[in-house]
Amino acid sequence: MHTMTQSAHRIGGIGFHPFGWLAQAVATHRQRLHLEDLDDHMLADIGLDRLSARRESERPFWELP
Repeated sequence: MHTMTQSAHRIGGIGFHPFGWLAQAVATHRQRLHLEDLDDHMLADIGLDRLSARRESERPFWELP
């Protein structure tokens, strides 16, 4: 699991591009929100249950995979 410290460490790395990071953060946030729209069968297809999907959708945008 990523913490804000781990995300901040990655941000400070060589080759960091703020706009690229922001675009990835927004895309990840949207994908996480879409998990809430999936039914249980679709979640099972991607290996998630309802609780895991809810937890993932509630993660802050700065916690990138």
